[in-house]
This record gives sequence, C-alpha cells and structure tokens, in this order.
Amino acid sequence: MALEISPSVAKELDSSVKTALGAMDGSQQGTFEEEYKGRRRKSYPHVNSVDYFPNPFLFWRQSCSWIAFLGDLRGLAVWWIIEIFTTYGRTVRYNQDLAKTQLRDMKVMSS
Repeated sequence: MALEISPSVAKELDSSVKTALGAMDGSQQGTFEEEYKGRRRKSYPHVNSVDYFPNPFLFWRQSCSWIAFLGDLRGLAVWWIIEIFTTYGRTVRYNQDLAKTQLRDMKVMSS
C-alpha cells in the first residue's frame, strides 16, 4: 500500500516507520498522523528564546557590577547560540523516537 499521510509528516519520519506505515490501511495511517502531529515537538529557534530579566547589578552604582552584568549577558548569549544549533538535532531524534513508539503501540493494540 501507499503512504496516505501528508508530505510534511512523511518528510520527518524514518524509513523504517514509512515502510511499516505503508503496510497499514488508510484509517490506521490517518490515526497515526493525527496522534503524531499532536505529540511531536517543533524545532523553531524562537521556542528557546531567553527572557532577559533585569539584573540586580544594574541597581548598584559600582563599576565592577557593570563588568559582572556584561559578563552575564555574554555568557547567556553564548549558551543561547549553542541551544539554537543543538535544539534541532534533539527535536528530530525525539520525533523519530516518538514515531517508532507510537507505531509499536498501534501494532500492539491492533493485535
């Protein structure tokens, strides 16, 4: 049988999941797609945006506090940039594991 799921979902799935889905009928594929879309994670960079709260060093009138504040911002920016690059890979792995688990659960429930 052919895949009866949307191309955007099919693009995210592993080849082994696509093969197993191809053996299922259309209603089961539709059920899989609905559940997968509801549980998958999106990998947009703005999901991990950091809120910069006012730093208490701003309220102190010491010059060394400004240095500490700027150090905080730079450190925060570095980790935020690292998060942007690592989030996509973690999200893809999570979604692939989710699809395999969901497919396994569907097979167990149908037997």
